[in-house]
Amino acid sequence: MSLTTRSSARVAEDGHASRRVRPGPVRLLPAVAAIVLLAGCATATDEDLQAVEARLDRVESALAAGPDGDELTSGLATVEDRLDELAASLDPDELAERTEATDTQLAELVDTLTVMDEELSILSDQLDDVEGELATALSDLRSVVDGVRGGLDEVRADNDELRALIVTVRDRLDRCQADGSC
Repeated sequence: MSLTTRSSARVAEDGHASRRVRPGPVRLLPAVAAIVLLAGCATATDEDLQAVEARLDRVESALAAGPDGDELTSGLATVEDRLDELAASLDPDELAERTEATDTQLAELVDTLTVMDEELSILSDQLDDVEGELATALSDLRSVVDGVRGGLDEVRADNDELRALIVTVRDRLDRCQADGSC
C-alpha cells in the first residue's frame, strides 16, 4: 500500500489525518530504559550503570528536543496533501510528450556516444600504428647514429694515423734537408 493510499485510508477512517495519534518515541522511552537497565544490571558495575544513565539522559534530551508524534503526523499529512496536489496537476498527455521527447533525446545521445566511441576506437588504432612506426623509426635512427659513431671513430683513427705519418714524413724531410741527401 502506497504512502498516499495509507493516508487516504486513514483520513477515511478517522475523518481527519491529525486526529490519529501514533505512539511517539517519547512514550517508548521508559520501557526501553527499563529493559536496558534490567539487562545491564545483571553483570554491570557502577561505572557501567553510570554510563547507561548518562546515555539515557542524552537520549531523553534528544527526544525532548525533537518533534512530538502529533507534529510528525501533521507534517506527514501536509506532505501527502502536497504530493496529491502535484499528482493531480500533472497532465498525462504532457507527461507522455515529455517522456517521448526525453526518449528521443536519449536515443540521439546514445547514437552520438556510439559514433564517438567508434571514432575513438579508430583514433586509438591509428595511435597504436603511429607508436609502432615511431618505435621502428627510433630504432633505425639509433642504428644510423651508432653507424655514424663507428664511422667517426674509424675516421679519427685514420686521421691519427695520417698525422703520425705526416710527422714521420716531416722528420725525414727535415733530416734529408739537413743532410743534403734529398
